[in-house]
Amino acid sequence: MNKIFKIYLFSVGGLFLFFNLFSQDIPEGGVSKKGCFMHEMTQINKHRFVPTNSIYYRNYEAFNEDEYYIIPCVVHVIHDGGDENISDQKIKSQIDILNEDYGHYGVHNLDARGEDAKIRFCLASRDPDGVASTGINRIQSSFTDLDSEDEMATKNLSYWDPHKYLNLWIVKSIDNNPQLLGYSYRPTLSGGPDFNGDGIVLTYKYVGKTATGYNNLGRTATHESGHYFDLMHVWGGDDFAEGEGDCNDDDQIYDTPNCSTTFHSHPNNSCPHPRQCNNVRLIEDFMDYSYDACMKLFTPGQNERMRLIIQNYRSELVSYNNMIITGCEKIYDSLNSNSRVDIRTSPTQNKVIFKTHFSKGTSDLIFNLYDITGALLKKEIITGIGKQTIPYDLIELRPGIYIITGTFAGESFTHKLLMY
Repeated sequence: MNKIFKIYLFSVGGLFLFFNLFSQDIPEGGVSKKGCFMHEMTQINKHRFVPTNSIYYRNYEAFNEDEYYIIPCVVHVIHDGGDENISDQKIKSQIDILNEDYGHYGVHNLDARGEDAKIRFCLASRDPDGVASTGINRIQSSFTDLDSEDEMATKNLSYWDPHKYLNLWIVKSIDNNPQLLGYSYRPTLSGGPDFNGDGIVLTYKYVGKTATGYNNLGRTATHESGHYFDLMHVWGGDDFAEGEGDCNDDDQIYDTPNCSTTFHSHPNNSCPHPRQCNNVRLIEDFMDYSYDACMKLFTPGQNERMRLIIQNYRSELVSYNNMIITGCEKIYDSLNSNSRVDIRTSPTQNKVIFKTHFSKGTSDLIFNLYDITGALLKKEIITGIGKQTIPYDLIELRPGIYIITGTFAGESFTHKLLMY
């Protein structure tokens, strides 16, 4: 394994910052290394964090394991009239990238070890006052050069309720340091949406599919959003001076191989996989420091962790009521078949089992049962049905083929049943 060098920088205010550089030095326009500033910002602002009992808000209506969680987003472009005032098209391409990476689809995510996290991102179409919005705010200010000692001087320029929106800030730089790409906070440390700095900061060069250099596929936002859902770096803790991040430390995810400190796997070297801690390093993981073209997946264990964190810290964010408030309900409805009816038979009990998926309230389940000749055998209405499983007794039916048609929550269905 190559040597790790630590560079310590003093800011004007005396702030002591560090970041790790791997000696595999392949420059990209003067910037050679990937720099996530999560650990340093966590140390700087931990006195501001909000204590939590780990369950902030629970909305039990919407936490079926098959349900997609939709994250309403607002992007605040903090610019001073320069190139950092990136286009709407580039911002929308970044949302597309997030959806591809979390959905584990697209040409850059072809790796069978990953899977769909069932988390998607939506640019909000309504602001906190209910007014139509593009989900993009542009503010001109010199605070586009974010100062890590006073991040809220930048964030307070444009900031929506973090219980209802994922705030993303696009800035020119962080501490005027070209090697810092972005950062976010882990909610188990910060308190999540109760902390007024909750959200993601990205420097403009690394946003969207036309981003610069080898971090050119928008994966900085994917990495930082992983922290937003409480994922650690794959090596574990970041306080290397205290022994974190080595083979005795871990990221607390069961299916990410244990590895040691930072490694910048590079596509020019065919994305090398070092062997560390008796494992082959999973350099394709979005929570590693690989360059963008080498990244391809979140593991099933990471997906489980993120969904659990959403349930415990960000459930108000993904509730259906918030979909309406933020204008993301159409995306929610298109991915979650809330009025779908699944039907199966239980031959040993002579029952038909209705499984309904409707998390917006209740509706009447209306159905007709026909035999194979088209003769109507039963007509039933079951009132007040939401998301539930309903057994219905068919003990008097002979073995054979039957047809059920009906409506539920405004949608029609037809199913064929085979009774044994």
